[in-house]
Amino acid sequence: MLAPSALSSGSAPSIVAGPRLPSPTVLPVPVGTAPTPAHLVIESRALEALSVDTTYGQLESITLSSLEQPLGLLVADSIDEPEGPLRACSCPCGGVCPECERPMTRRLELPPGARVELEWNGLVRRWANERGRLCFDAFGPPPGRYLVRACSGLTSEGILGPCGNTIVTLPTSEPITIVIAAAEGPRCPLSPELLDRAARVALSSLEMRGVVPDRLAACQPHAECFSTEADLAYGADAVRGLAYTQPAEGAQAPRGCGILVWPHDDRLLVRVFLPLPEGFLGGERFDQELDAEATRILSMRFEQ
Repeated sequence: MLAPSALSSGSAPSIVAGPRLPSPTVLPVPVGTAPTPAHLVIESRALEALSVDTTYGQLESITLSSLEQPLGLLVADSIDEPEGPLRACSCPCGGVCPECERPMTRRLELPPGARVELEWNGLVRRWANERGRLCFDAFGPPPGRYLVRACSGLTSEGILGPCGNTIVTLPTSEPITIVIAAAEGPRCPLSPELLDRAARVALSSLEMRGVVPDRLAACQPHAECFSTEADLAYGADAVRGLAYTQPAEGAQAPRGCGILVWPHDDRLLVRVFLPLPEGFLGGERFDQELDAEATRILSMRFEQ
């Protein structure tokens, strides 16, 4: 997901925010599932050394995506350190923000052919916007099938390192093994599951950054894949045209909302068009770069 430094507060004030509005893109926080610890194994078959971020004791480099229900972006919560679990400076939803200094970045270095074993406490974190405050919910993932993805950290050029996936049914008593190796980037046609996940990740990301749920509710999580940047621009023009069209008297206003996906290199560019509130012509465009499996957000751009 988005870099921890962009999502975490280094020295946050001790405030309690109001309740959240219902989300139109992800299910409410699941309750009643006890976390089941698991053993994680990361193997490197990449040609270069890998770097796995373990700052805060969190496995920010490891994400989970439910293959059965829209739970949103999930991050493996923490690993056990000899001195005990480390905790983030981030704000828990519905709670008080801790007052703490952001710790130094910690990384596990994996040379080619190496493997590392980690103990996961079985909890996941999901980020949310609580009336303008960024916060997280921690919970045990409901039983079911999950895509578990591990990636090497961002390079100094902002490029995501190699990644690896595995599909696992949780809870499990078996080790969860993820092999990271170089792979070809995604191409159209993308699977319906991947398109749906990319759309939901993009919409929930906008919600997390303050776009009101009422506006997002008008945009269904249905995305279309475009093979080239030129095709993407053509499709974008068609969607944008709806937003700038004045409807005939008595006619229903055009929705002017669309989600377009362009697979390029090792990532997905997801372009979301949202109409302006009723009574205004035009719209807003949000470009988000996701990894190839739509499990993390790499960057975002906005224009109106």
